[in-house]
Amino acid sequence: LSQKAHLIFLDVCYPFRLNNIPFFEKLRILNRKTGIFQRFPRLIRHFFCSNLLLKQVSLFFSSHKFDFVIGVAGDRSFILSFLKPIISGKLIFWNHQSVDAHFKTKNSRYYRESSFIEPLLRRFDKIVVLTWEDQKRFYSFYHVLPTVIPNCLSFHTLEKSSLQHKKFLAVGRLV
Repeated sequence: LSQKAHLIFLDVCYPFRLNNIPFFEKLRILNRKTGIFQRFPRLIRHFFCSNLLLKQVSLFFSSHKFDFVIGVAGDRSFILSFLKPIISGKLIFWNHQSVDAHFKTKNSRYYRESSFIEPLLRRFDKIVVLTWEDQKRFYSFYHVLPTVIPNCLSFHTLEKSSLQHKKFLAVGRLV
């Protein structure tokens, strides 16, 4: 990464908690099972994140200027979308799960929240997905056309390490 790039991981320097009020989480689960609140996206927003969180994160973004803000996790990305008016740079939603796993599978995190999710997706300057199939599905479900940046493919090399150097790099996470 260029030395000119300055990275700030908001989750590390700021407690980026979602709405952890048990009552709201129970209402959200009820909505996933029944769809009872589907027609009330403003109500779903209250299940999703607290007003206190939005206020605190708003203070952070109003006091910092960025060229790009990238939300990698779904929840955090959607919270950032509420702050689009005060974010100085481009806002990017980077989705690492399939559309079906994230949004269309029964009882998944955003199941039956399309009325809430679709307007949020429109707030992003760019949406990035991993596959061409997800690009098609995002367009078909939410009428937005994401950019595809696939994960790198495995490769084979003719050169083998002599194992004389003690440097090792792993990129990824265990979840």
